[in-house]
Amino acid sequence: MKSIFTFFIICFCVIISVNAQNTTIIYKTAARNISKESALSNPIKLDPNVVKDFLKVSVDPLLGDVKKTISIYDILGREVLMQIFEGADKQLYIQNLSRGLYFIRIDTPDLAIVSKFEVSQ
Repeated sequence: MKSIFTFFIICFCVIISVNAQNTTIIYKTAARNISKESALSNPIKLDPNVVKDFLKVSVDPLLGDVKKTISIYDILGREVLMQIFEGADKQLYIQNLSRGLYFIRIDTPDLAIVSKFEVSQ
């Protein structure tokens, strides 16, 4: 079920990739600590956006205290990396990924954030 949901999320991201905004926020429930009115205009920052070795993920401080799951998917929707972390920053080693476009999904109990990045070798 999760893989079907992920596939639809990735398809949704591909469809909206024409827009200037690269990040999509999906509210799973009525968020306990984060309301839709709060300033989650840029919930994650990926540095750099075109990656060779390491991808630094910075999460909005409002999400810093909760346990998060980071999943990276290739363009076909296959999960290629999954890690669980707490805190606001995480550095991912992605040198073993092939060149191309990837989607990153960060799940918290209340919301999911999906964005994209590119791997260049």
